[in-house]
Amino acid sequence: MSLSTYLTVLSLGATLGMANVGTVQASPRAALPVCAAAGNQSSLAGAQDAKEIQRIIPTHPFFLRAAAGSRFQSCTVRFESEGRLELQYRFRGEESLRVVSDPRLEHTSITAAIRLARDEQAETILLQAERASYGSGCGLDMAHPQKQAVKGEAGISETVYQGSACNCRGTIRRDAKSKLTGFVLSMAC
Repeated sequence: MSLSTYLTVLSLGATLGMANVGTVQASPRAALPVCAAAGNQSSLAGAQDAKEIQRIIPTHPFFLRAAAGSRFQSCTVRFESEGRLELQYRFRGEESLRVVSDPRLEHTSITAAIRLARDEQAETILLQAERASYGSGCGLDMAHPQKQAVKGEAGISETVYQGSACNCRGTIRRDAKSKLTGFVLSMAC
């Protein structure tokens, strides 16, 4: 899936309200500032992609939960070689969100360090994020998760759900006490 297709699907999901599935709604906080730029912005297309992601991502379930748990602090967009870009959103506290796009590899990923309300299930949030990111979803197989320890990170484990489309993968990360530490949702076509 190309970045422009991904952004169109993400925009469509936001327009149709797919990103607001569930109980978390955007809070009435001040408008988000434009992300500070870092790196070598070598193409107009990269700048346009970064602007479009900045416009859309505040409606994403991961972002909404990060914003619900903590106030927005900063955003940086890093332009790297050959069109790759990375947006990093930071919130006061431990919440953060990172969006990576690499058009050469047709790869996109969203990594979130967020807290959930006690009654929220991580798997439900992952499915909401899948629909918000990829329209009708990418076929995450929730019935057959793969559990694994994370190399080099003592006590951290991942539950990985493989998708049926474009190497889609959803990951839920937990610490040694099974406390949620974050999510990763990625696709490469």
